[in-house]
Amino acid sequence: MQKIVIIGAGIASLTAAEALRQNGFDVSGQLK
Repeated sequence: MQKIVIIGAGIASLTAAEALRQNGFDVSGQLK
């Protein structure tokens, strides 16, 4: 069960990073 939570958090992190890149940020949060 814990493994599912970790995977879910990883997917959420990837989605958030992608959303930031769409808004002109790279994965580390720095402006391009």
